[in-house]
Amino acid sequence: MTDDRPCFAYGSNLCADTRGAWLSDRGLDASDVRPVGPAWLPDHALSFGYRSIRHDAGALDVRALRGSVVAGALLAPSPRGWAALDAKEGVATGAYARRDTEAILPDGTVVPAVVYVVTDARRDVHHAPADAYLRSVEAGYAAWGHDPAPLRSAAAGGPGAAWVDAVFVYGTLLRGEANAHVMHDRPVRRVLDATVRGALLETGEPYPVMVLDRASTVHGELVELDDVEARLGPLDALEAFDGYGRPGRLYHRTLVDVTTAEGTRRAWTYVAGETVGRGARIASGSWRLHRQRPPT
Repeated sequence: MTDDRPCFAYGSNLCADTRGAWLSDRGLDASDVRPVGPAWLPDHALSFGYRSIRHDAGALDVRALRGSVVAGALLAPSPRGWAALDAKEGVATGAYARRDTEAILPDGTVVPAVVYVVTDARRDVHHAPADAYLRSVEAGYAAWGHDPAPLRSAAAGGPGAAWVDAVFVYGTLLRGEANAHVMHDRPVRRVLDATVRGALLETGEPYPVMVLDRASTVHGELVELDDVEARLGPLDALEAFDGYGRPGRLYHRTLVDVTTAEGTRRAWTYVAGETVGRGARIASGSWRLHRQRPPT
């Protein structure tokens, strides 16, 4: 079975040498599984909860975990490339299966993708990986510029999480605005004035929406959170975001680079989904200025 969507790779498929050797053994070449670029799998963490018969040790899987991301890359397989990846992941034997998902690109764009995950029947307790396998994955991480700490955590039986523990807000979640109580119903670590590259639009409702736009700036606040997994639930509900890979959402939750007086960091934010109204641009890029409401 072929697919026009890219494959999100997070394990040994990140390593060009490992991937290339597998393809070569099957009479294929690198063009059959072409690297596209780095990407992140949102709301997941790494796990070694699967014992690979081929490696006689643990192999990587991903598990759902809201607020954590898995670093990886998108690959563009040819029809023959998909068949080779299916064989490598043991699809026919019921080891891994393809799953529909979405991945986040470096610019915050959310794109449909396919990811291989361990089937429920084969998911197990922690199995430590073989040294050679772990070196292969770490080589892939280094090639794509990813932090290996979550990978090493998972290999040692830890949580394998890469938390994104801050949210950029720009509309009714700002302090003093109508839905600030959802963000501030309990203490947050701190709030910093912040900006993001984007455009702020009217929606025809008493709230705005942001779209990604490198040529414009949106003003808001960076809110640092404790227990981001729990805190994102009410925010997702408010923004009518019911998960990745589901159509008809009001907003998408994605990752953006947020600038504060202390520098730039990655944070979650909510951008226009499929069903939100998109009206006139708010020239100031500031909902508070647009509404003439100071922070409280």
